[in-house]
Amino acid sequence: MSHKSFCLVAGIIFMIIALLHLLRVIYDWGAVIGGWPVPKWISWLALVIVGYLGYEGLRLSIRSNKARWFENPILRGLRSNNT
Repeated sequence: MSHKSFCLVAGIIFMIIALLHLLRVIYDWGAVIGGWPVPKWISWLALVIVGYLGYEGLRLSIRSNKARWFENPILRGLRSNNT
């Protein structure tokens, strides 16, 4: 799996999870884990964190695939030696 497709799949999955957290807060869905009722503030926190991860995954998936040899000192050295 390429880096671009991994970021796309991860970004979509995180966005779906963020959407589910948002729907839980909007529609007042309850969540119980092991008999413990999960408070709504945890969904707000998860919405922010997972939403950010989804955004970053999608942002990285649409970035250009151009080789950035000038940002990597090892590749910059190899390129200057070959020319």
